[in-house]
Amino acid sequence: MQEVARPLSLRATPTLRERSRLPGIPNTLADPSKESVLQRIIAYNEDDCRAMVAVKGYFEQASMRDG
Repeated sequence: MQEVARPLSLRATPTLRERSRLPGIPNTLADPSKESVLQRIIAYNEDDCRAMVAVKGYFEQASMRDG
């Protein structure tokens, strides 16, 4: 029985879990030789999240000063 793929989230780019369910895209988690690639992706995503939080905080502070 073939697994039915769940709908993708509303994000512009699918998450790693969603990508693993897409046809034609290999499951990175199943191949241990790609662990370093996966770790770089995770680190990049964490850095990206921290940057977004910092930018959000800056604009919130700026709006409080101006408002």
